[in-house]
Amino acid sequence: MPGVARRLLDGFVSAVSSSSDMTQSDRQRVVEAIKKARDDEPPPTLVIIGEAGVGKTTTINSLFNAGQPVSARRATTLHAVSMLVEGPVDELLVNGARGLLRVFDMPGLGDRMSTYRAYRSLYLEVLPQADVVLWVHPAEDRMIQFVQTAVQDMFGSELPHMLPRLTFGLNKADRISPDDWNRAANVPSDEQLENLRARETDFTQVIREALPAWRGSAVTYSAWTRYKLTSLFKQMIYAVPEARRWVLEDRMSLASFVDLVDKGILRAAMEKAQPSPSGPTTPTQDLVPDTLATVGLQHDVMGREALARLKALSPHEYKRIAGNPEQLIYFLYGDPEGRHV
Repeated sequence: MPGVARRLLDGFVSAVSSSSDMTQSDRQRVVEAIKKARDDEPPPTLVIIGEAGVGKTTTINSLFNAGQPVSARRATTLHAVSMLVEGPVDELLVNGARGLLRVFDMPGLGDRMSTYRAYRSLYLEVLPQADVVLWVHPAEDRMIQFVQTAVQDMFGSELPHMLPRLTFGLNKADRISPDDWNRAANVPSDEQLENLRARETDFTQVIREALPAWRGSAVTYSAWTRYKLTSLFKQMIYAVPEARRWVLEDRMSLASFVDLVDKGILRAAMEKAQPSPSGPTTPTQDLVPDTLATVGLQHDVMGREALARLKALSPHEYKRIAGNPEQLIYFLYGDPEGRHV
């Protein structure tokens, strides 16, 4: 089973198993107790909130199931939908599901005021069961006054102890204005990226107007294009009580956005990351083929600009960025430092 927490736990088990300070029977007893405690730990519980069509199921798949089917026991409109996201618990399946995850898919609060009181009662019943609450909102939608009212009511007045477990994901980042997502590289255009960063800041400030004690940050992401899933998952991990974080982290199985990147771009990145059989080449110009300017790019201008940025790098800088295809892609499309945005 993957994950930092699981690796640490496995390392501890290994250390106990090889300890010379304990008898064999004591070592076996301790190891069995650790494994039993691990296996008996209840699965993480996620409460996911959002209106129909916002991409809640796709988000769950992208974070935990990497495209595996999601089974749901559907109930009536005024009931939470309890879902079990599960799959083969095979530690070797990197992109497979990683065990059980208890999910409550809540009905959207914003459809009509006449149903808010019934929804509110349901929310107050379900929310305290959550390890983490993920509120999904469309990145492009700026109509969030009702969200302010609802979170202030439930998390500010009724359930203030649940406030640290609240996270916000702004889904469908690929649809934000000016709607010119770079499909070849599977990243936003420069203008979209600027708008997404502004949207995160604005949404976070608006929520803090309603909940001054909230210390989280909204994350723009795209479940469909798999953009910034790591950032979203980090926010969720930070929201989970510390003693339970390892359980959620252990289930993580993020769908890779690189799988949707143009193969020509990835091929060029991987080729440049491989050492030359004749040894390192000194001139930067020899490191970057001119053909890279047109491989998989949507716009010739963008390709020329990306090529210019690459040729301005020293061989050492280029090797550092090209050694990670994801960093290279970000560098090509407007982030000179090659950071994960």
